[in-house]
Amino acid sequence: MAITLERTPIQTQYAVKAFAECGASVSSICKQFDLSHHTVNAIKRSNKFDDARYETFKKYLPRQWGGLAWDTLNLCDRADIKKAPIQTRVWIAGVATDKMQSLEGTNRPVFNVVTVVQTLEKRLKDLDVQSKALLALEGK
Repeated sequence: MAITLERTPIQTQYAVKAFAECGASVSSICKQFDLSHHTVNAIKRSNKFDDARYETFKKYLPRQWGGLAWDTLNLCDRADIKKAPIQTRVWIAGVATDKMQSLEGTNRPVFNVVTVVQTLEKRLKDLDVQSKALLALEGK
């Protein structure tokens, strides 16, 4: 039997499509939206989305998550946070900062040690070439 999507709200379909594009698993999407595997797969295969409306929805999604984060933070009692072990408080602060930067779009790319070392080696070679050029100019 073919899956029809008439009973699934279009906003839910857009959200499922956006989560799927971001790499979320079908199982996690099913749990998040209380849908069957068949329905999620049908939404993923569906091509009936209006591209302009879909792009608008994807821009709106971070604001929705930001509102949810704000509401959740307002439920937290500062006294309870202060009672938590220091490791928990540091973890909460780190996650909150990371999520805030992600929502703002200010997260910096992660650099690994190899990239840093390669960049430094290149800069050192460039500086060496420049110093040799300056020495050669002074010698003339």
